[in-house]
Amino acid sequence: MVAGLAALTASSAGAVETRTHISGIARLSSGSATYGEVGVYLKDPDPATSYQYVDSYGFYDAFDVDLEPGTYKFEFYSYDASTTKWYATGTDTGTDVDHATPVTLTTSPKNLGTITFPVRTITVTAKDQHGTPLPGMEINAEGDTCDYWAGYGTNASGVAVLRNVPIDCEILLNGLDGSDHRVYDNGTATVLAGTGNATVNLTMSKLSTISGKVTNAANGALGLVDVNVYDDLGHQVGGTVTDSQGNYTLTGLVAGDYRLEFADEVGDYKTEYWNDRVDLATADAITVAANADVTGKNAVLTPVDTTTPSGVDLTGVVSGAGKPLSNVEVSAYRNGVYKGSATTRRDGRYTFDGLTAGSYKLQFRRLSGPADELPYVVQWYLNTRSSGASTPITVTPDSPGADRNVTLQQYGTISGVVTNNANQGIEFPSVDAIDTDLGYVDAQWMPTSTPGAYKLAVPPGSYLLRFTGWDAAATSGYVPEFWDNSSTVAGAKLVTVGSGGARTGINAKLTNQLEPRVAPAISGKPLVGQTLTASTGTWNVTANNDYLYQWYRGVTPVGTGASYKLTTADVGSKISVKVTAWHFQMTGSASSAATAPVKRPSVIGLTATSPKSRTVKLVVKVAGTGLANPGGTVTIKRGTTVVKSSVAVVNGVATITLAKQPAGARTYQAFYSGTSGVAAGVSPKRTVTVKR
Repeated sequence: MVAGLAALTASSAGAVETRTHISGIARLSSGSATYGEVGVYLKDPDPATSYQYVDSYGFYDAFDVDLEPGTYKFEFYSYDASTTKWYATGTDTGTDVDHATPVTLTTSPKNLGTITFPVRTITVTAKDQHGTPLPGMEINAEGDTCDYWAGYGTNASGVAVLRNVPIDCEILLNGLDGSDHRVYDNGTATVLAGTGNATVNLTMSKLSTISGKVTNAANGALGLVDVNVYDDLGHQVGGTVTDSQGNYTLTGLVAGDYRLEFADEVGDYKTEYWNDRVDLATADAITVAANADVTGKNAVLTPVDTTTPSGVDLTGVVSGAGKPLSNVEVSAYRNGVYKGSATTRRDGRYTFDGLTAGSYKLQFRRLSGPADELPYVVQWYLNTRSSGASTPITVTPDSPGADRNVTLQQYGTISGVVTNNANQGIEFPSVDAIDTDLGYVDAQWMPTSTPGAYKLAVPPGSYLLRFTGWDAAATSGYVPEFWDNSSTVAGAKLVTVGSGGARTGINAKLTNQLEPRVAPAISGKPLVGQTLTASTGTWNVTANNDYLYQWYRGVTPVGTGASYKLTTADVGSKISVKVTAWHFQMTGSASSAATAPVKRPSVIGLTATSPKSRTVKLVVKVAGTGLANPGGTVTIKRGTTVVKSSVAVVNGVATITLAKQPAGARTYQAFYSGTSGVAAGVSPKRTVTVKR
């Protein structure tokens, strides 16, 4: 292969170029462009008829390959369609190299036209056993008789659309529950080989659940309690954690008998088993039928025996969102060296009892919280986000002094909907939060069910939001943009959110085409002989664009290029320019506002004499490009005073005699009104000594 490639491409210094090229377009039958490779096979020297592989070239949409003269066959492979196709015309079938059409290259390029890869669409609707559509399911598609695999997620209607599926390919579908705690059983279906589009209902049966509430003896809700479920053989088959209201739901259960364990993550309450049992062996069984929701399996936990700590060196309470915070790790540092940690209980209190004398800095980090609560910011005492800015604490062993309390800031949320130009929610939106130092924030993505909807949990602060996404139908990405409708960071607006706050309606509309943000503009005067210059405008993609300009006189095309020189043919017409932009496969166009009607420039001459006492004679000559009689009127000023107005210009001349003018040196100037075809103008100033 290497030798063949060298024979195709090598040329010695100064050698005459003998290569030519083949070109064309590769498309899917859906009309979309496709990525792929074209393999080149060269015919062996006559009289042999075999073909040897020499090289392959990548393409997207268009292909263009330089080759030496010879006879070739071409093999095309589409990544999107997972399909190979040989170039074939006439009676050749293109099934393999033997049935491909040979192409002989001499010195002239050849265009192979459009290579089309047949594809089909499979629409899958995931439903439960009652026929209810299921959103958020993962649909995996795998080719049984071809090289094909793809993964999709169902939308809010339970639908996943598999596009660009190879024809004549048997497809195996696997539906998986996309949730952390499985609610639906897996489903499978087979789509037989064929050339037509297909619609499939994939059944994913709803599994059973057990739910309840965990409280203390005073009916106080207990969050952060692990609820583990065991089958009748004693094997753990699932688990969950209570939310801030003490509620839990165990999902993904088949019919059978189960036993429950309740274990406090914080450690304030004793572990017990349902119903008020001390171990798994004596726990009461809960019988669960198929597709059943068993409710009311509540538990009241008993607190562990506690003793008052002795020898306390440091203590305090951690709060957040108006309540004590449990499960907060408090770490003590002296001279930047870690010296120990303590974890808050449900009352938010922490205690240290092994610190030696010295100055310490404390860091507060919540290890975990109920799933329905927003997280909290890592902070230092006293309410700072960095060690350097924190307030040191002097510790005297066994003398804790006053409580060292802190209130942690809670994350806030930013939410909205990302749509396309058709105002449809984008199935696969991506939203990044960027802080004011232009660093990406490790935001938490909160669950949503509406197509295109997003919800980010971020620390309190101000952020730039960057939106992008994937267009499954066009198999292309959307053009990124910043909120609010900006292509660049410089034009973006900040979104500010406070502790526990919520900013809603931070929406974005994305496109996968080039679109103007600011229309092209024309600079220059609309006068014959002047050159107008067009700006490109500002586009939603700002780098690596190519531009084409088309100038118009009214609706008539008159020129191309970034500038246009005006001629007398343009007089009386308005000039505009249309800019077409390209960015790889994306394109778009925008037009400027039209200029004022084009005019001829005017040249104004003025002579001034004083033929007799207190009399001034002025002769104004007006020249318009190519016109002997430009028309119009002139107005005369002496200094800033108008002394004669609206004098007609006849055959390019206006003669004015002014009487009763002040004696002495006086300055006059003529102002030409202009016409529909000639621009207004002003003469030079002329000073004349008016006779007494």
